[in-house]
Amino acid sequence: MNLNDFLIYQKLYEEKSTNKAAKVLGYAQSNVTMRLKQIEKEYGAQLFVRTSKGLTPTIAGEKFYTHTNKILIETENIKKALKNKQKASIVTSENLFDYLIVYQERYALAEYDFTIVKTTEINRLADQAQHDIIFSYTELPTTSPYKVIAKGEMNASLMIAIAAEQPNSLPLFVNKDKTCPFRKKSLDEINTGNPVHEIDSIRNIISLVKASQGIALLPDYLLEQESGLEKAGTEAYTIEYQIHELL
Repeated sequence: MNLNDFLIYQKLYEEKSTNKAAKVLGYAQSNVTMRLKQIEKEYGAQLFVRTSKGLTPTIAGEKFYTHTNKILIETENIKKALKNKQKASIVTSENLFDYLIVYQERYALAEYDFTIVKTTEINRLADQAQHDIIFSYTELPTTSPYKVIAKGEMNASLMIAIAAEQPNSLPLFVNKDKTCPFRKKSLDEINTGNPVHEIDSIRNIISLVKASQGIALLPDYLLEQESGLEKAGTEAYTIEYQIHELL
């Protein structure tokens, strides 16, 4: 006997008619009649007395109705409990993941599923509305079904390897991602007079800077996490970010 059989029996008891129960459930009357016979056969008891006026539950039928309601209520409760325990999904860039999740520990890994993408992918995923929360550096499109629930700032500085030789001649590294705010701020506000090299991820940029291959605008929190880095000057920068929640 499956869960659907309990639903059928519940409607048969409440409607006192196979025809009415079939209409409520959207089934053929013959199918409902067949399922009732199968239930009675499986439990070895007559659950209804059939008359021209409809169905009259027997004593066994009354008990089975109580049992049916208990099963259906408990099933619904467990469905709700399992649904509430499902992890919420978060879309974020690599840098914001490191900052908000790893460094600040604001969202527990055990409670969320994370999708890490390039910043150029954020708006496309926002339009799909398949994630509960989005971390971004900018406003999402006005057509997206998300609302801003928090805003913040990330402190940043121009950084260099502690052991770097001839720092004034090192190239400036920026992210290849055209929408990366660190790239934009680097190109708009930092002028070293040296070549600018595009690198495909922040982790690669960090590795190259630590290897004394260049300098880059990086988040200040990295000074606590990465050995071998130091600020290349006193200029302070801020990178704004937003947290969006699905409506």
